[in-house]
Amino acid sequence: MIFLFDAVASPAQSGIPMSRNLIYWLIQLYGGESETAGPLFLLLGVVLCAVTAYLIGSVSPILLYCRIRYHEDIRTLGNRRADAFNVYLVYGLKDALLCMLPDIGLSLLAVFAGLLLMAQDGAAIAFFFCVLGHIFPLYFKFRGGLGMTCMLFAPLLLNLPTFFIMLAFFVMTMLLARYYTLSSVMYAIVLPLFLRAFCKNQFYADWYLYMSLLNMVFAIVVQWKDLTAMLRGQGVRFEIGKKHIPLKRQETAVSSQEGKHRD
Repeated sequence: MIFLFDAVASPAQSGIPMSRNLIYWLIQLYGGESETAGPLFLLLGVVLCAVTAYLIGSVSPILLYCRIRYHEDIRTLGNRRADAFNVYLVYGLKDALLCMLPDIGLSLLAVFAGLLLMAQDGAAIAFFFCVLGHIFPLYFKFRGGLGMTCMLFAPLLLNLPTFFIMLAFFVMTMLLARYYTLSSVMYAIVLPLFLRAFCKNQFYADWYLYMSLLNMVFAIVVQWKDLTAMLRGQGVRFEIGKKHIPLKRQETAVSSQEGKHRD
């Protein structure tokens, strides 16, 4: 909170673009009349960014898609997570892409809402809480995915150089390591460094660092069982050059063979 109050007390030093977003416009308009107006508006902005991003992140197109099209809960299949990777494992690449596209849109919407409310520092706050909504969705009994869609594409609105570098980093680690769990955890660990390095404004850089460090902690904690399974050689591995056969097709093939044997 001291960090927030210092920013209000010296907006010129913190580099806050006072006229480009709702909360800081209110601070500029009313902050001069009262010593408490600025901090209160800023606190209101943090809460609004957090709640808005969390509620948007809690919407899971993946769960909705699987329930509508296949009448199944993806959290009971595959790796038991509501993420695009699990959809790829269970249903295939086409379904994973169809789920991922609206998920990307919602992630960008959450970060954009943060931009409107509190500029870049609001976007950084929205970034973390959108990921939190993906992992613990309010509308689906707090059982979601890993938030990797938001972590991968939210930097598109946070910092363009970071987005392209980190996306390339994620793809390369996937191709080299061939483990989704390892790639996502390494991405979460490296992301704070690049956000900090490419952000020229110190105030924004601090927000990016704090929020992405929290994302890193959640990524490691949520995937801890997957990491230990991978170390035991039981993790799900990508086979480059081989066509992936979704689990549902494998089950269908096995059941059809069993039916032929019975006949």
